[in-house]
Amino acid sequence: MQFLKLKLPGAYLDAFLYRGHLYLLTEENTLQVLDWNRLIERVFPAPDRSGIDPLAAMIWTNNSLAHKHRNLIDKHRNLIDWTQYDEFKNMPLKNLQRMNDTVLYPEENECNEFDLGPERFHTLELYHSHVWLLGEKGVSYVKTGPGHVKGKCSNIYRVLDDCAYSLGARSDMLWVTSPDLVHVISIRDISPRRVKVEFGEENSLSISANHIGWHWEDAVMTSDFDFHTSIWMRVSRQNVSAQKVMDADPVYTNREQILEEYSTGKEVPTETKNASFYEIAPDIGKSQRLYCSRERAVGVSPDHSVQAFNWGFDLKTEQNGLSNYTISNPNVERVLIGTFGWIIEETSGVLLIDKIKKRRLYNKEPTQVRTFPSAHWYENLVLIVGDEDIEVIAILDYDFLIPKKLQDVNIGRKSEYFLDSYRQYSAGGGF
Repeated sequence: MQFLKLKLPGAYLDAFLYRGHLYLLTEENTLQVLDWNRLIERVFPAPDRSGIDPLAAMIWTNNSLAHKHRNLIDKHRNLIDWTQYDEFKNMPLKNLQRMNDTVLYPEENECNEFDLGPERFHTLELYHSHVWLLGEKGVSYVKTGPGHVKGKCSNIYRVLDDCAYSLGARSDMLWVTSPDLVHVISIRDISPRRVKVEFGEENSLSISANHIGWHWEDAVMTSDFDFHTSIWMRVSRQNVSAQKVMDADPVYTNREQILEEYSTGKEVPTETKNASFYEIAPDIGKSQRLYCSRERAVGVSPDHSVQAFNWGFDLKTEQNGLSNYTISNPNVERVLIGTFGWIIEETSGVLLIDKIKKRRLYNKEPTQVRTFPSAHWYENLVLIVGDEDIEVIAILDYDFLIPKKLQDVNIGRKSEYFLDSYRQYSAGGGF
């Protein structure tokens, strides 16, 4: 068994895990905030009832099983040898089986619910402890949960009057896709400790897009309905006295080289002095809808083929690892990337591609699917919102739980961060 599943009954449109809380957008246009850690502690108590079951905590709340496993590889490899004994593996596997398919019923003290008013929303995002709400008439935000008055919700504040498909935020910029434009709104001041956000200048790109993505810190992807990806890179023009320092920075140098080689001439100014987003067009995005995370990217082509590959900050693909992994999927809608591999969202279900290749997670058309590749605690979790419930799925891509003959070293956690170390250890006998 390589994944676990919990179910939360209810009619929901979207869900998001953030800072120990599960944020839920209901079909009744209310916002529910569940104390996720308290809920899991009650459902899976420790043997002595003093807190949460250690195995449940490792999987559902703090993902420490993944983090400790990484440390074991690097610092205490002799302890990994214990995982070769069936007696050791059978113990956690038996307890994992006991947790699987549990149905969650939150109690009153674990859930707060807030009415969002007459305007209908279809998607929520979390950024700097603010809940960003997307609807057919615009974008708004509220503040609730950690960092706000316990059990309370702020007023709803309007950000934008336009139909919104998706939203992304990074540093001091807010990006919103709409049917005709991509709105780029500067954020002058935002803090997890305050409610009001101070916005600055708004610019717009005269393109239609349905997906906003990120690569590293300052490259923004906008993908459209015709399977074309535009990449916008932030470049700061420094004064002459600082130029020598910046020239010594390889990241800055790469950014300049990319701009010189691939720039299309389109520019989105920012309020920061001498800084702009410039459009670049490497070959990789000309005929693919691109989804990316750190050193991993997946492209979906008009012929519905799905291709995964490795790349670096210079946006050049590497001809090893996943670059040759291509599948045909006529029902693919989008791809979500995780440290365990990637999730393919279809019109008829949800597929998981991980170390043991392709497996089906969900057999119906989903309302929403979420992964958390940048989260500290939830990188192993997938949320699937369906018509009648939400499935919270933990992907257990830990090597000692997977038969060695089924493992693909080019997919998953080791290839994402520790590929060289993993290959060296595997060559010596490994797991």
